[in-house]
Amino acid sequence: MIAVFGSKGGVGKTTVALNLAVILARTKGRKVTLLELNDDGGSLAAHLGLEATPNFASLLPQVEELEPGALAKKLLVHRTGIKLLFSPQKPQVKETPVGNIERLVHLLTYTQDYVVVDCQQHLSPWTMALLDLAQLIILVTTGDLIALQSTAAMLSALSGEGFPLGKIQVIVNRFCSFSPPKDQISKILPVGILGFLPEDPSPLAAAKTSGIPLVSNTKCSLVQALESVEGQLHKFIGQAGNPPSRLWPGQKKEQPTTSKEQWRAMKQIVQQKLLDDLSREQLVGEQLEAYASSPQMAQKVKRLVEGLSLPGEAQMADEITSHLFGLGPLDPFLADDSISEIMVNGPGPVYIERHGIIECTECILPAAEEIIKLIQRIASRLGRRIDESSPMVDARLADGSRVNAVLPPIALGGPILTIRKFSSQCFTMEQLMELGSLSQHMADFLKLCIEARCNIIVAGGASSGKTTTLGALSAFIEPRERIITIEDAAELRLHQSHVVALEARPANVEGKGEISIRQLVRNALRMRPDRIIVGEVRGDEVMDMVQAMNTGHSGSLSTVHANSPRELLTRLEGMMLMASPSLPLISVREQLAAAVNIIIYQRRFPDGSRKLTQVSEVLGIEKKQIKLQDLFQYQEGEFAATGQKPKFAAELSKHGAEFEKLFVTG
Repeated sequence: MIAVFGSKGGVGKTTVALNLAVILARTKGRKVTLLELNDDGGSLAAHLGLEATPNFASLLPQVEELEPGALAKKLLVHRTGIKLLFSPQKPQVKETPVGNIERLVHLLTYTQDYVVVDCQQHLSPWTMALLDLAQLIILVTTGDLIALQSTAAMLSALSGEGFPLGKIQVIVNRFCSFSPPKDQISKILPVGILGFLPEDPSPLAAAKTSGIPLVSNTKCSLVQALESVEGQLHKFIGQAGNPPSRLWPGQKKEQPTTSKEQWRAMKQIVQQKLLDDLSREQLVGEQLEAYASSPQMAQKVKRLVEGLSLPGEAQMADEITSHLFGLGPLDPFLADDSISEIMVNGPGPVYIERHGIIECTECILPAAEEIIKLIQRIASRLGRRIDESSPMVDARLADGSRVNAVLPPIALGGPILTIRKFSSQCFTMEQLMELGSLSQHMADFLKLCIEARCNIIVAGGASSGKTTTLGALSAFIEPRERIITIEDAAELRLHQSHVVALEARPANVEGKGEISIRQLVRNALRMRPDRIIVGEVRGDEVMDMVQAMNTGHSGSLSTVHANSPRELLTRLEGMMLMASPSLPLISVREQLAAAVNIIIYQRRFPDGSRKLTQVSEVLGIEKKQIKLQDLFQYQEGEFAATGQKPKFAAELSKHGAEFEKLFVTG
């Protein structure tokens, strides 16, 4: 469908619509209908010297019962090869519902290859609905400055309504010496210019008297401009020529099933149409998200899919929306709260982690190209770049889920995509105890450690639940305290109200603009924190965090990847030495021993459960080594105290017998 309209009367839109229809009908076998839709009296019939019969107003009362084949038979066949449906010469359909007009046009698309609509000259509900339906819009204006400014105002109004201006092309009619220069017109009108027509009244007069369209004059500038439209239909509509025949509502199908190839082809056509609209609008980031969730987009998808006469049209609409604005076949996994990890290991089945156990799903991604497009779509929305020159990306989705992607040649088996989902549920210590992650005594002791402003580090392997435990520990912090969280990818959701969240930023494609964890830790010290929580320590930021713990910012919390409490200290030593190689090892160990009070080690077991297997205290330096003692352990399926009391037990003696009971063995 191609819509032709103008900002005012007399600009030549009917002449343009008529000639465009005839040019399209030149190809043998191509079916083209010119539909005049004006509620203020038609001029197309008079333009051709014909009676305004049939007119669309007479068909609207029966549009709900009409079939496409019956409607096609009612059209007037013109000697140029086009079919015509006029407006009534006297206004009589002002109360006609917009939906009836839409259905009339929709019925024509079943039997015609192209439908050219001569629209009203003002932005009525009719016009807006038709412009939304059209694949290409030709806006006709004259070359005088007043008309151009009026057209610019109309385009601005359309843009304000969220209309995609990318599918509009302008024809400037009666362009002469009094018109602004072409480059200035291009600046006034923020859309593509299809052509400039010189002022020449004689062709219009010839058309009115003879009823012959201007296309008989092959040297006419109007013809040359409109012939270029035919070459652009590949871009705007996706495919020139005859589209596949379709069944209309109520027509019986000879074959009740649809092959995968037909399904895929139809889906690709609709998908490409929406993608073209988006690319012309250059929607990114928040604009794209807003458009994806807008009623306009949903209606457009439904309208494009409706009437394809394929089984499961609703499912197709959902799939297309998902492929354009979501993660396609991965969207069901993102919507499932029981899934914590999504893993794509190149072409083949998708793997997931559910309740801590990895499963192979029935979802199969057969082509590496499809996975690469999905990865690039994710990266582009997040303002990141991934290609052969930069084959890795680490980012975060809008819901907080972490995304890691690796492309060939780094990934030998094909593109790799890993998504760690952000849990919307904030676990409390009580919930972790119900899951069997720790005992009541351990939870009570950790609560006392938080209240006593101990510096605590949660250690463990990947996906062992460190961040979940860190969030549960933070719930014990007093609401009146000012908490600053620092993360590489924001995951923590704290219970308190006075929380300042900071997130690191990677470098852009030019290698600039990076904000590291270390910079954020340094900056946090100037923000009057009561507590500093670093989501994960993995680099030179350990120096600033340890110094903060040793200079009055007690009660800090963090996580570190490690396989045991002892290995945690070794990792921290290595990170500190890399950050400051001139420091003596004994000095590094002394700083660590003074800074860290409690180490919590957490493991993920083969059955998917996560448990706090060790709670250890840092005692200090002995024989140039950091001394540890275990306070609680998980052994032989049970949580138990080791019988050792922490060195700061005296500070908690006010808890009396209740405190002593926490460390009783057996």
